[in-house]
Amino acid sequence: MNTDIVQDYDVYDVFTPSQPAKLAFIDRNSINDSLINALNTPGKQIVVYGHSGSGKTTLLSNKLYQIYEGHITSRCMKGMSFEQIIIEGGGKN
Repeated sequence: MNTDIVQDYDVYDVFTPSQPAKLAFIDRNSINDSLINALNTPGKQIVVYGHSGSGKTTLLSNKLYQIYEGHITSRCMKGMSFEQIIIEGGGKN
């Protein structure tokens, strides 16, 4: 008999197609050390690539939260000015 405690979750808390997963996130030990070292290296740029829906954003979002709880994330797109990137990231009111 399995004596593990089973907890109920709302389906929208587990399957989060429009935002990074929190409950369903599983650490990937094979890349954790490399990613954490890169995140802790000042001036280091990180490129994460893979198929759509493979967990790139979820991986980075969860690692950033684990390492830097108060981090700010901004997305840079072609044609954006530096000021727009700062405003989007919350650096300016």
